[in-house]
Amino acid sequence: MSRVAADSSTDALNNPVKRPYNRRETSSDDLPIRDVPTLDTDDRGSDVIVADGERFNKSYLDELSFMEEYVEVYLNRGREKHAPLFEQVGVNGQIIWIQVETPTRIKRKYLEVLARSMPMDVRTQSGEDAGDAITFNRVERSLSSNFSFSVTDPNPKGAAWLAKVRRES
Repeated sequence: MSRVAADSSTDALNNPVKRPYNRRETSSDDLPIRDVPTLDTDDRGSDVIVADGERFNKSYLDELSFMEEYVEVYLNRGREKHAPLFEQVGVNGQIIWIQVETPTRIKRKYLEVLARSMPMDVRTQSGEDAGDAITFNRVERSLSSNFSFSVTDPNPKGAAWLAKVRRES
């Protein structure tokens, strides 16, 4: 049983808590507007670098031009029941759609994405050995290609490059 004085009220509305540090909330409309300094966005000074041939490695430029060459790709249809008719491939924010079962000209850099696309399937087995009663966990990993495709490449280095990319994946 609680002891409450006869003249006091137990209702919180009638007896609010008074604290000296309790202040009204501040709204962003109540704050003074301050001046924002103007920024000079054209003041680049020495940040501008002129691209001339002496600054770049020739092998790097050769690789860039090699990756921009066009190749003809034939994507085979997937094994699932409602396989997509187009596949999406992107490099550095540039996305292209490749039609399935139609020879399509694409840049080699998109072909590299197709060749390296290999999801890893992971299966685990756990149990106990009969003799030692030791618990074991086995992890089995397997890689498989996402896309089945064939390539017609006019560059004589193209086949060796594609084989190297497939081995690295």
